[in-house]
Amino acid sequence: MNEIQSDYRFEVVEASPRRRHDMFKKGLYDISLFDHLSWGWTPEDVMVTRVFLRGGERYITARNKEVAPTLFKDISSRKIGAILGYHYNFANFETDPEKLKKRFDINLVTYQEQIIKQVLSHRVEIGVITETFLKKYLKENIEVRDRIVISENYDQEYNFVGIVRKEAAITATELENIILSVINSPKYQWIADEYGIKWQN
Repeated sequence: MNEIQSDYRFEVVEASPRRRHDMFKKGLYDISLFDHLSWGWTPEDVMVTRVFLRGGERYITARNKEVAPTLFKDISSRKIGAILGYHYNFANFETDPEKLKKRFDINLVTYQEQIIKQVLSHRVEIGVITETFLKKYLKENIEVRDRIVISENYDQEYNFVGIVRKEAAITATELENIILSVINSPKYQWIADEYGIKWQN
């Protein structure tokens, strides 16, 4: 995004799923990419770009036995691996770890790769994982492909947008134009190829 224009300088700010909303309100960063309005945002308080990517989360389990077709239909009674602070449909988008642990037998971790490793080591029965990450991981770790089963159904499907602070120097429309410039440039086609994604342009 910095290479394709010179009006703005973008820098990455690390923000955990649990702290990101508080940091945003304090003005510690201005833009949240690959986000969704239903993930804790108040529409009246932010500016939003158009949808530029569609995604979702799938369930996975270890291929160590015959997997019943109904396994992924209702995972509430299973031992679950998920990301701390993420919004999941199976949990009605609750993010409070204490509430989740009261309702589910759930192991909350920080990184997606940890979920895959826990599934493979049978520490959890079901992992909930971002489809884009899973595709990239299996592309780089071919030997894992035959060791897991991936659900046909999604936990949730979502439309990624850019969330912009109303006080930011950039508008949602300006950000949208920059994103579209990246998406439409042949120079950056490698991004889609690397992560197995299809931009919405």
